[in-house]
Amino acid sequence: MITALANRIADFIFSNTELSEEQRSVYVYGYEIIISSAVSFFLLIVTGIVFGRLLEITAFFLVFYILRQQTGGYHADTYFKCNLIFEVNIILVMLLTLIDFPFPACIIINILSCVLCLAAILALAPVENENKPIAPDSRQKHKIAGLILTVVFEVVSVCLSGYTKFSLCISMAMVSTALAMLINLIKRRKRT
Repeated sequence: MITALANRIADFIFSNTELSEEQRSVYVYGYEIIISSAVSFFLLIVTGIVFGRLLEITAFFLVFYILRQQTGGYHADTYFKCNLIFEVNIILVMLLTLIDFPFPACIIINILSCVLCLAAILALAPVENENKPIAPDSRQKHKIAGLILTVVFEVVSVCLSGYTKFSLCISMAMVSTALAMLINLIKRRKRT
């Protein structure tokens, strides 16, 4: 559906222009990314509003997005699967925010999420996307940036422990990032 819409947009915009098939495919891919991102953003906002946790879901998304930029992780093979996985992920996080965890449990969740994320980054990051390879000289920079960001987000999460919903969303973003790397590893091993 997203690809079909992107093709229609490209056809409409470039109907009076001579484009090679290679140029056209670049534009179609760009439109696919824009449409898919808009769908993801829409799902994020709607889910945040439905759960009454728009600020918390924004915190989750920002931490997840920033960490994923450095660490990489699993990429679904279709936009539908990508958006479905993303939506299930944010719904699960929002369901967790409905639980009133006591303060000591929040600290334990913080520590465990940080340890899991740091271990995944040390062992696996950065995870390449076949469509977006990482230059060999940039790999170490991505790993170090991922480690530093995880520590920074952990400090912020601990500082926000009094606001358990925000703290939990930050912790779950770190867990989601770690799981994305682990799922990618499992998927790669199944192929070989």
